[in-house]
Parts: sequence; C-alpha cells; structure tokens
Amino acid sequence: MNNEITKYDAFISYRHTDLDIFVAEKIHKLLETYVAPKSVLKKSAKRKIKRVFRDKDELPTSSNLSDNIMEALSNSEYLIVICSPRTPESYWVRTEIETFIGMHGRDKVLTLLIEGEPSEAFPEVLQYETIKTIDENQNIIETKKSVEPLAADVRGASKKQVYKNIKKELLRIAAPLLNCSYDDLRQRHKERRVKKILASSLLSSAFFLAFGGFSLYQTHIIKQNYRSKLINQSRYLADTSSSLLESGNRMDAIMVALEALPNDEQPDRPYVAKACYALNNALYSYHTPSDLVADRSLSHDFFVRDISYSPSGQTLLTIDEGSTSYLWDVETGNLINTIDAKEANSYNTNLISSHLLNDNTLVVCTESTVKCYNIKNSEILWSYNDNFIRYFSLNQDNSIAAIYNSDEVITLDMSTGKILSTYICADDIYLRDIYGFSPDSKLICLSYYESSLTDFTSVFDANVGVMVLDYLNNNSFVLPITTSGIADAGFIDNNRLIIATSQVDFYDNLYSDIINDIILFDIYNESIIWTSNYTLLSSFGGKRLKFDFLDIWEDSKKHTYIMYSTDNKLTTISSDTGELLSQIQLPSTIEDFVITQAGLAILAQDNGVISLANVIQGTRYYDYDIYLNYPIKGIILKNGVLSVVHISQVILSCINT
Repeated sequence: MNNEITKYDAFISYRHTDLDIFVAEKIHKLLETYVAPKSVLKKSAKRKIKRVFRDKDELPTSSNLSDNIMEALSNSEYLIVICSPRTPESYWVRTEIETFIGMHGRDKVLTLLIEGEPSEAFPEVLQYETIKTIDENQNIIETKKSVEPLAADVRGASKKQVYKNIKKELLRIAAPLLNCSYDDLRQRHKERRVKKILASSLLSSAFFLAFGGFSLYQTHIIKQNYRSKLINQSRYLADTSSSLLESGNRMDAIMVALEALPNDEQPDRPYVAKACYALNNALYSYHTPSDLVADRSLSHDFFVRDISYSPSGQTLLTIDEGSTSYLWDVETGNLINTIDAKEANSYNTNLISSHLLNDNTLVVCTESTVKCYNIKNSEILWSYNDNFIRYFSLNQDNSIAAIYNSDEVITLDMSTGKILSTYICADDIYLRDIYGFSPDSKLICLSYYESSLTDFTSVFDANVGVMVLDYLNNNSFVLPITTSGIADAGFIDNNRLIIATSQVDFYDNLYSDIINDIILFDIYNESIIWTSNYTLLSSFGGKRLKFDFLDIWEDSKKHTYIMYSTDNKLTTISSDTGELLSQIQLPSTIEDFVITQAGLAILAQDNGVISLANVIQGTRYYDYDIYLNYPIKGIILKNGVLSVVHISQVILSCINT
C-alpha cells in the first residue's frame, strides 16, 4: 500500500496587490523558518514546517500554470487564505479555495484577516457552506449554512503594525501545520523562552563571578566587581522585562523585573533605576487614563458571542459562535477546559445558553437537552432531555432554572436536574420569552403572543402580552398590557416589575423615530404604578434597550435607580416616580454598559471608545475616555476585572473602580 506524501505543508492563496503580497511573503518566510520547541514532539511527529507553496516562488516557467497550481493544491495539507476587501473580487483565489475544499475538506482552511471586516474580507465560499438534503419527495434541496472560518486577526494601521501582529499570531497558524493544539504550542513556546532567559542570566552571572575570582585576594575589588556584575545583570533583566511586556506577556515581565531587584533571597543585590522603571512599567504605573492595557488576552477558534463570570469571579465563561464553551482561570488566564454543545447524531444541538453555577460546574442548554458538567474533567453530573427547548433562565443564586418548549414552562433543580414544577399553557397562549425570576425566586416573568399561532408568519402580526407565573402554586396572572413587542423586562423587587414596550422589530431598519413606553407594575395589586417613555432614533438604527438597577441608601431608606441604554444615551430614572434623574449622551451607539455599586457607569461604544460616567450625578468624565483600536462587542465587570469582547478575543484588564 502506497502512502501519499504531502509535498507542501500549506498553500498560500492571496490577491496580488501590495498589502496582500507583503503579508504573503512575511507569513511564508516566518512559517518555513519556524522551529517548534522540542517538547512539541511528544504530541506531534513534526517539529518544523518544511515547505510552503506560494505561486511567485514555487511555480516553474510553464505555459500551463493551471496544472502546476492543481498539483500544488492536491499535495498541500492546509490552505492559508490572505483575506482583505480585495480577496472576494479575485476569481483565482475563489477557484483555489473551492478546489482545495473539494480535495481536502473545509476544516483544512485557515484564514488571515489583514484588512477590513470579516463580512467584507472573507470570500462567500468561506462564509457559507452548501448543505444538501433530500425531502419527502426525494428531491435534493440545497441550502446555505453560515459558518465561521478559523481566523487569525493581524489587521493594523501600517505595514509595520501588521507585521508585528503576524509575529504575534504566528503560533495560531503554525499549530495546525505542526499537528498540535494552539494552546499547547503557545505554552511550550513560553516555557522555551523562559528557559532561555534564565539560562542566559545564569551564564552571565557565572561569567561575572568567574571574572571576579581573578582578583580573589583583593577583597575590596572582588566586592566591587561582584556588585558591578549584579548591576549589569539587573540591567539585562530589566531589558528582558521590557521586551516581554512589549510582546504582550505582562505577568512574565513582572516576574523577570522582580528578579532584577533586591528581595529576601538576594538582599545584597543593588537597586538599579532601570529595573525599578521596568517593574513600574509592567505594573502600568506610568499609563494615562486613556490607556486600557491588557493583563490577559484570551483567544478563541471563532467569534465570541457571550461572556459571564462565576459567582465568585474566579472563573470566566466565554462562548464562541461554534457553540463551544471555554472555561478560564481569571487570575492566571489559563484555559481550564472547553465543552462543545454539539452532539453526534443529533439534530437539535443548537446552543441556547451556558452558565457557570459555581467554580466547578457548568450547565449547558441546547434545543434538546440541559446538561450539568464538571468543568475540570467534562464529566456529566446530570442530564435533562426535552423535545424542543426554546429559552433557559436561572434564578439569582443559580439553584433553579426555568425552561419552556412550545406549550410548557418547566422548572429544574440545578443540583440534581429533577423537575420541580410543570405549567401547561392554555391553548391560546404561545410563549415568546422568559425575563427571569423575582429576587425571592417565587415568580417568573414571561411574554407571550395573544393568539394561537398556526403558521410562522402570524408571529409578526400578533400582539404581545406579559404574564407572571407563580410556578410553586401552578398559577398565573396576566398584566394589563398589550403591545406589538417587548424590548426588556425585569423584577425590581418581589412586588414590582418594569417593562419596556417596543413598537418596532429590532431587526428592522428604522426610518423614523419611535416613541415607546416604560411601565412599572405593582404585581400583587395587578395595577400600573407609573408610565414613562423612551425614543428610538432612526439616525442610530434603533439599538435595543437594556435595563440595569442600582440600590442607593439615603436616610436609612433604599431607593432603586433604573438605568437603561437606547441608541447613544444612558438614562437614569427613579423607580418610585419614573422621574428622569440623569441622562448621559455619547457621540456613538452604546453597545453595552455595566454599573458599579458606587454608581460608576462603564459604557462601551461601537466606535471602540469606553467612557466613564456617574449616573447619580449625571456627570461624564471626559478626561477618562479610553480609546481602543478595535470594535467592542460587549463588556462585563467582576472583582475589579473588566472583560472586553473583541471578535475572537476577550481582553482582561484590572481596573480601579
């Protein structure tokens, strides 16, 4: 039996324009000269990428270039596509991608995003996969399924910045070519670098000490020489710390800088100003408020769609568009585990949501199952199966979950997965959404369509109502409200529920400003306490409203402030009267926001700027704007650690709130 020999580890496909050629040349050279750490051989038979195909260097003079390219594609293990807004315009790049996928499959395609947004830089063949199915009449039906290609983001403002980012992302591209995981290769690479630093430092120390021994009998001269050598060593370590910080390894930079200063193990080491500067620089003592520096950068295979902390804040959960849950140690930034929601031989595996119950257990809800995992070893602790789950919501202490399918609301005990209650909806009730539990976990707020739906299109014509479910007593009552939609809802306390109506579908474009209502209900008296309103501006496209609450104590009395974001405004109103207390207006749309207990609002805008404001005083701190060079998709804050979502990365930064 003859084994097929792969001539090329990878084939680089790119558009022959200035920046694309520059990136192709750089990644070609870096890949063919990269040598993996020896420890990688324990998990992979390859330590070096031997040969990479790029048409300018590899094609011989021939009248039939097509045959040479076909041969190179056939004999290449991976395809690397250089993606820019010019790439989808290239017939040859598209043909190379389609040919390679036909030969080797889609999972062997790697992409390098060098310019523009993914939607405009990725060719259509990489963004969609054609799925063929056979209907009941044996007709073949082709549908396009949206997919997220594995991408490395190297975009920059200049070629110099792009090249710097290529070197940072080299391991992400090299890992599959070396048949090992990115995390493993990155860890081995880091270990090798630390070993080299320590070895170099030890050799330098040994040299200086040996040189000092030349004047063994001259005690004073020996001490002076030894001190001088320690100073030189401290300067060397300070330079190494600065290099590590520049490459994004802040924690390693701090550790190396500390070695350059006196400590309990080296009390005689002299103070060196350069070492003190390196340590302060690694600790960000010199940074201005306009800088958001990353303490950790967490990379993912696909774009990140959601993030959340465990109740203690020690573990971070991130979910990518591939339905994979990533579990991270917040202190170290190490990846604890990944859990994939997709199951073999199952059609209903679309991920609904994932939640950390604590630092040891994760609950994952798909359309057909709810499973509880041990995050350390992926052991399934319990499982609940259903036909078609639509929504999943946890109470405040993560002990009870509410789910609903087409006609039932079911509550589950999160410690065992056992059913606590089942509420069967009336025939004319079609559930729409769950807005969560009351603080005492006795009530659940839901929205529903008023009439029974017989076809999909009738959803857009039906009115929406709000129902409060007393699941412990299998009882429900409908609030006196009818609207075309609900933007958000939530319990302020056990007796009050706030609802924001919506007169427009948030997936539609707005062509005129829309005025909507905010209504506060007294649940047990089934009456309206007050009504306010808010406006969606057509100029901002109608960004969806989001509620948050803040309790303020004045004269031993608690007052609850209600915050909500719409378009480019953060508005604060009183829960007692609905009166406007403050409004913060920003120049761009608010993508997400968090509120601290001190009333500080951290506002992430779609233009990559993070602004700070005081919702109690209605004051924006202009001098503390943070300017990022990438789009922000979401932010969360826990224990002073701010997590910022950027495409396929999550940036962790320790901030003083």
